[in-house]
Amino acid sequence: MPRRLITESEYVRLSRMTLGERVRYIREQMQSMYGKTNYTTTGLGRKIGVTSQAITAIERGETSSPSFKVMVSLSRAFGVPVECFSDEYYQEPSQILFAIGSDDSDPLPKLRATEKTPNEASFRVGICVYQLLGKQNIRIVLRKETEQETTAEFFVQFIARLYLELSLLQSTSGLDTSVDPYAAAKQLFDGLLAYPMAFPIGDAKEFVGLISGFIEKNRTHRSNRSEGE
Repeated sequence: MPRRLITESEYVRLSRMTLGERVRYIREQMQSMYGKTNYTTTGLGRKIGVTSQAITAIERGETSSPSFKVMVSLSRAFGVPVECFSDEYYQEPSQILFAIGSDDSDPLPKLRATEKTPNEASFRVGICVYQLLGKQNIRIVLRKETEQETTAEFFVQFIARLYLELSLLQSTSGLDTSVDPYAAAKQLFDGLLAYPMAFPIGDAKEFVGLISGFIEKNRTHRSNRSEGE
């Protein structure tokens, strides 16, 4: 059965619900569209890798702040934007109706054998965080790498969380509901495969050396300035 757009009356009803009530309502809509057995709490839990009790706890409000990973997994299972579970989504001046339903033509991203480069099927993840101080200065404050390897699916979810956090930081009115962070993350990941020249693979030691060199150069510069003063 194809996806369907929620109605305006459903939008209004959802706006008055709690997060858990929204999860339950959309799950029940999935049951009516695809069969009850496919979207019981047990079936849904199996799809996203959690227990049926965890789903029930979210729906009853016993888990008021479920992890972002679980919410992304639920949104993917329902085929809805993850933001639709939040109150902020329904506080926009204009209604943003969304579609419900699974789309088998758009599976979770997986690397095909023909697209793999060495060690790309599983890999570690790193992050570099910096401050922009004014228009000219920058300060690196964190560089961290995972010790264990991860998968493409987790990598996309990780990028989606970064998109969401950046959206919250740069918005004065809360979450930017015009952009689906998971869709943006998946688009970026697909770009890695489709346009390898735009995302070239380089030497890890050279990259670390560039960061270390930047830090050392500016540490020396500041030390010399302090001595001069």
